[in-house]
Amino acid sequence: MRKLFVFSGVLALALFSANAYADDFAFGTSGFNSGNNLTINGTAYYNTDSGWIASTGVHGASNTNYYSGPEGANQLNNYFSFNLTNLSGSVTSASFEVYTYGVTTTGTYDIYATSLTPTEVNSSNDFISIDFFNDLTSGAEIGSVTLTAAESQSYVTFDLNSAGLAWLTANEGDQIVVGGAFDYTPPTTVPEPGSLLLMISGMAGFAGIFRYKMAKAL
Repeated sequence: MRKLFVFSGVLALALFSANAYADDFAFGTSGFNSGNNLTINGTAYYNTDSGWIASTGVHGASNTNYYSGPEGANQLNNYFSFNLTNLSGSVTSASFEVYTYGVTTTGTYDIYATSLTPTEVNSSNDFISIDFFNDLTSGAEIGSVTLTAAESQSYVTFDLNSAGLAWLTANEGDQIVVGGAFDYTPPTTVPEPGSLLLMISGMAGFAGIFRYKMAKAL
């Protein structure tokens, strides 16, 4: 009987752990898309590279997928590189256009100014850098858009704010990296009756073990 209690407890714990993370993301199954662009003062500058960096700092070589959101216990943020060597003068208007691929849930996609260079986050390379991951979202937020599942497989366009215009102006003639993160509010999960029963039996199992050990100790 004690073994049954242990098994129930471990199974319930595994079930709870499996449900603790959900893959609610944007840009699922994406890859390099040459149509993604920054339109600055009416001129389109198309991305030269894209990719993701996990919260562990990991990026896999040749992965241009720009998935953003949780993946298991990790968070994946994305990035897009641009060559602005032909840009000169003050930036008065700018927008970002990106293809969504798959969006599973409603959330806000924010983009950020970074101090990274395209060479540092070249998607052709393997690298591990938590500093790179942090830099994708630690700069000024320069634009945001609400995404829903209805926006899947389409282009979305949103304007950059004043901080974004100032950042682009400061980087005229340079190569830049735009960071991005998909943020959403996880729904409250109500366990199914079967899952709830299994969880209760697991808790009862742990309680039984505790009582058994206490009885032996007396």
